[in-house]
Amino acid sequence: MSFFRFKQFTVYQDKTPMKVNTDSVMLGGWCNHNFPSEILDIGTGTGILALMAAQRFLNAKITAIEILPEAAEEAKHNFRLSHWSDRIELINDDFRKFATFTKQKFDLIITNPPYFENQLLPNDEYLQIAKHTQNLSYDELFYFSKSILNKKGKISLVIPVSVIDKILALADKYDLFPIRRLNIFPNEKKPANRILLELSDSQANLIEENIKIRNQNDYTNEYLKLTRDFYLFA
Repeated sequence: MSFFRFKQFTVYQDKTPMKVNTDSVMLGGWCNHNFPSEILDIGTGTGILALMAAQRFLNAKITAIEILPEAAEEAKHNFRLSHWSDRIELINDDFRKFATFTKQKFDLIITNPPYFENQLLPNDEYLQIAKHTQNLSYDELFYFSKSILNKKGKISLVIPVSVIDKILALADKYDLFPIRRLNIFPNEKKPANRILLELSDSQANLIEENIKIRNQNDYTNEYLKLTRDFYLFA
């Protein structure tokens, strides 16, 4: 049985193609909103982002969308075992369909979206859906997210550095403005490979920062600070 234990919850991940990873944990610790009452986690997978949001935002209701039935079943199991099962709703559906028909509006939308583009697809159909953008393009992600975002709402996501120009252009297309950006460096010797990005429908001065995950073989203090409420070792 594969599972990942955090300080306040445990994530089981046998049935989910996308396991717990650094990208999601960093996004879950970094995303922000003053007083969100409705949070949406798109492509919840194991449920890690929804669980982190429930731990951090104590007055929020979290809706977690997952298209894969097996992953949805496992996420629902993880939610049921948590302290916040009464505040997390799992919906097994296509996000595009959900956004088209829902009457809900959200203060905060979080997602670790599929990001491989124009690459050889894996044989595993579930991995294709989880990792490749032909199942949910960035354009669709922004179009549908904007349609269900509350005024002054925020969208927080993690993306590869290679697509930042495309992401900013699409954000501009849908009148979404970058207000926070965190460039992630694996260590002091490697260039940034991921970006955490926060978008809003209200303009503000962009706050851009950098973070290194490791110094040699040890986690950096800044990384431990970001994840200290979650990781057992932080």
